[in-house]
Amino acid sequence: MTPKKVVCKKSGRKGFKYRYMDPVIRKRDFKTIYLSDVRDANKAMQLFLESREKLKMGLPDNSGWQLLYAKIVERFVKESMISSDARRKCLRQYLDANPLELEVGAELSQMGTLTQKCHALMKTHGEGYVRKRVQQTLKQMTTWAASVGIFPYDPLATWKKFPRTVEAPKKRAWQPDELRSFLDAADELDQIHNRRFPSRIIFIGLLITGNRPGVVLRAKIADLDTNRLVLPSGSGKKRNGMATIPVEFRNQLSEYLQLRDKPDSKETLFVTSTGKGIDLRNIQDLYEQINTYTGVLRHWPEKDFANLAVEPVEVAAAIRLGRVKIDGAPPRSLEKIAKKNARIEAIQRLAEMLRPDVERFTKGRPLYSLRMTHRMWASRFVNGDCFRLQCGWSSKEIADKNYFDPRLVDPWQSSKAVWEVLKGSKSLIAENKPTAMIFAGSAENVG
Repeated sequence: MTPKKVVCKKSGRKGFKYRYMDPVIRKRDFKTIYLSDVRDANKAMQLFLESREKLKMGLPDNSGWQLLYAKIVERFVKESMISSDARRKCLRQYLDANPLELEVGAELSQMGTLTQKCHALMKTHGEGYVRKRVQQTLKQMTTWAASVGIFPYDPLATWKKFPRTVEAPKKRAWQPDELRSFLDAADELDQIHNRRFPSRIIFIGLLITGNRPGVVLRAKIADLDTNRLVLPSGSGKKRNGMATIPVEFRNQLSEYLQLRDKPDSKETLFVTSTGKGIDLRNIQDLYEQINTYTGVLRHWPEKDFANLAVEPVEVAAAIRLGRVKIDGAPPRSLEKIAKKNARIEAIQRLAEMLRPDVERFTKGRPLYSLRMTHRMWASRFVNGDCFRLQCGWSSKEIADKNYFDPRLVDPWQSSKAVWEVLKGSKSLIAENKPTAMIFAGSAENVG
């Protein structure tokens, strides 16, 4: 195989052109390698032929290193097993941003360079951004690329995430009276915004089932059984639970479905205020809106310091947005302008006064805290097997892995206990009952 010297007309690069028999397509073909030294060109050509031979035999080859980064991302987003469309959308957004400015697959094998770039990125974007949006997504993509043969091995398998220098925020469970206030606040906001479909039942559903919000919100009407919400088994480490529901809540769901016009069994069980499927990020935003409004209502001053008719919903919005937003056309007369400015000032004053209390109330309570709340409430009344089977949590204990029979566990006890706490028929506060003194000696020593 004698190569022919060539010169690229566009770039002027010198190289060698080879004529070879392609083992994959079994046809003669040409390959040009732009290396000026013939020995280097011959080595490169030999590696190319080996990669084609591996491809013929179905073995991993090195051709993936030459793929464009954008092409790898495109295939990963389309072909990989991703839990939901929302997660798929997030991964595409994170990878398309490409803050490390990667161009080809080979750059993913240079962990030293990647680590150096991440250190620089951390100074401008923070530790959480680098860990979650850069390292985690790249590691997920390279694991998939190695599993489908794009890469001969996972180049980032040993790439360690940056250690946390700031403690991860801890979740807090809801107290029963706080959660009832939250649900009442949801009803008030639904009424204020004239929402057709209530939001209260969505959050009760997440609490009672105790499963991850994403999988519960994707459930269809057809998945609603007599005493449970039939969820898929899950994938990998993320298992789904039995998601049992009490009879009373099942009746509420039936009334909820009657609000729709001829609902199709393929439609999602829970819908937005306009009757559409729920996006996880949108429901998280609604949850935070209700959470802030609840905090404002619980800390609203008895005395109106502003001497103006300021509504709690306006103060809650100012706390969330960091600014005062008043709807309606801008006033034109001096009198109305003065009234509007006074109202804005009053809202700002109340927002600043209530902000510390509201932020303490909402801190550590993301949407996932409803799942945590189910566990904490249920654990007061039922054993761990019940709420683990209900919520889909897996245990690392050997006994639970190898000696656990779900047929002998009743997850319905978990949802029933949580429902009764929410209604108020069960209390999380233990009554102080006097205990009888027990003597260790025999009966003849007592006297």
